[in-house]
Amino acid sequence: MKYGLLIEFGAKCSNFGDYVQSIAIEYLYTKIMKIPQEEIVHITASELSTYEGEALILPYSYVMHLLVFPEYKKVKLSPNINLVFLGGSFSFTQFGNQYPIDRVLDRNNGWIDMFRKFAPVGCRDAYTYSVLQKLSIPAYLGGCITNILPQRPNFQERHKKKILLVDLTTDIFPYIPSEILENATVMTQYEENGKLTVEENYQRAKERYLFYSDADLIISSRYHMVTPCNAMGVPCIFVNRNINYYQRDIRLDTLNPTIQFCSTDHAEEINWHPVPVQFDRLKEKVTELAAKCVKDAFLRYSQ
Repeated sequence: MKYGLLIEFGAKCSNFGDYVQSIAIEYLYTKIMKIPQEEIVHITASELSTYEGEALILPYSYVMHLLVFPEYKKVKLSPNINLVFLGGSFSFTQFGNQYPIDRVLDRNNGWIDMFRKFAPVGCRDAYTYSVLQKLSIPAYLGGCITNILPQRPNFQERHKKKILLVDLTTDIFPYIPSEILENATVMTQYEENGKLTVEENYQRAKERYLFYSDADLIISSRYHMVTPCNAMGVPCIFVNRNINYYQRDIRLDTLNPTIQFCSTDHAEEINWHPVPVQFDRLKEKVTELAAKCVKDAFLRYSQ
């Protein structure tokens, strides 16, 4: 039995927010659990259904639809992969009525059997937790695994020289103070993969978050921008996006409370100069729970 790590998500254009969850799991493996690199197996999204190597424990902290092949139909998971749900989410069902939760969880699709097999199911948000509770599937609310990422050295030092505005919609810009805009770099979490190999692309994602980690301030509309960067000690402001199809973001139930959440509806209340905030006890609890779940699953499936 070895330890799996998902490092590719089946898209030609990478959303680095997907990869940071794997970066956090790799940190859990190597720095917290002291698992040697040779015991960690990198796999891709397509290999979730086709993997034929040595049996794996695979921590899962992503949107659930990656487990469906073809997409949004029936669950198809390699028999050599044993899932450990740390923070799965049904957030993909919130975009309009194309993938309603009732259709996704039709008893003929394999979802319910899979959840029962690998229970308890760690959930990233309260919505996903409530869905599983109604199905009498053992579950718990774990939040986002990226909360375990370590704070950078000297995280309280700030010079206001590296301010990042990431995937903001234009409606927020008139409210941002000029002294912030003058020193800011506008960025996006999406980039084409081009000719990068799977391993090169994963390394690019790791380098991107290393770049983020020494920012003085990050303002973003991306959950997996502010959550991991806040964990690393970067003051973050999360701006809710005003997009017609973008309904209530179910993940916000477990947005780290140390992150400032705002919108243009309450722009006058925004603190544009937040300071780094420690949340050591919460980080410790999330880390301990994740490590215990992986260890317990390893023992369970090794027998």
